[in-house]
Amino acid sequence: HPPRQKAELLRPTEPVRIMASAKISASGAEALRFDRSLLPVLHNTLMDMLQGLEQALNLLAIRRTTPEFCAVKPIVSSVAKRTFTVKHLSQLASIIPEAVAILPPTSRVPLDSRKINRRSDHLVIRLDDVEESDSHCHRSQNRLEPAAARARRGLLHTRLLAHVQNCHSRYLRRECHSYDGLLWHKAFDLERHVADIPAPPLYPEAPPAEVRTIRSC
Repeated sequence: HPPRQKAELLRPTEPVRIMASAKISASGAEALRFDRSLLPVLHNTLMDMLQGLEQALNLLAIRRTTPEFCAVKPIVSSVAKRTFTVKHLSQLASIIPEAVAILPPTSRVPLDSRKINRRSDHLVIRLDDVEESDSHCHRSQNRLEPAAARARRGLLHTRLLAHVQNCHSRYLRRECHSYDGLLWHKAFDLERHVADIPAPPLYPEAPPAEVRTIRSC
């Protein structure tokens, strides 16, 4: 494999109070870890795409088929009830790079800049098992069991919630609101005030010698 490039993780600038508050029991915090009502629609779409990706890779593993984007896309789209795009894949690899690996095509693909979409079709996707701690994350490759899936989904939800928390903090500073509640300010609109998740290009504009690999931890 080519050298792995470090991708910037979306981390909260301050602890996510909704998860860390002493007023919330351990069981309550675990429930909030998967509470989708705290996220905007686009974030929930990424949660659906990750679940679809897990099902797709399971199915392709049974079929002994290489999990290229072109093979994964129709399965994920069917599960998520909306089209799975390269942007969705890039966003997932950007926000949970220790769980979603994007690898170069297994076969030689023409590097014609006019055929970027065709090149993307042959990117190979891998899901890894992760356990996050305060200081580092543990990883083992190609884990598709239910427990591993739950850990990935929990990690994605935590990172997405942290992203919303950052946007909420910026909103309060911008609007000069004083607020010390556990949830979002009543004027904070999840659909209007939360920025989209970055989607780094999987291919630079100029054709490179190798496909960029998004991977970190």
